[in-house]
Amino acid sequence: MSVEPLLRVTDLVKHYPITKGIIRERQVGAVRAVDGISFDLQKGETLEIEMAIVCAVGEGLSTEPRLVARVFDAVGDVPVKLLSQAATRRNITFVIRETDVPLVLGRLHEAFFATAGAGGRA
Repeated sequence: MSVEPLLRVTDLVKHYPITKGIIRERQVGAVRAVDGISFDLQKGETLEIEMAIVCAVGEGLSTEPRLVARVFDAVGDVPVKLLSQAATRRNITFVIRETDVPLVLGRLHEAFFATAGAGGRA
C-alpha cells in the first residue's frame, strides 16, 4: 500500500518578466527560473535549506545529446538533489547545495563559453 505524500508539487513554474520601456513598460520576454519541477515530500522529511536551483537553457538541449552530456560533465561530482528536464526539453534544471553554485557555474561557463586557443570553442 503506497502512502500519499504530505506535499506534492507538480510542474512548478516560476518565470520572471523581462520588460522594456520606462513610460510604457511592456514584457518582451521572460527568465524561466523554474519550469516544470515536480517533487513529493513524505511525512518525516524536510526540505533542506541553503539549496539552489540551477538551470541550463539552450535550443540544442532538445536536439543535441552531446550538449546534455556536457551539462552533466560540468556538474561532475557535485551532489544533485533534484533533476528535471522541462516538457519543452530546452532546459535542464537541478537543485544543488548553495555552496556548490560558484563551482558549477564556473564549470558550465568553461564547458560552453570558454575559448580554446585563438577564437576556437572549447
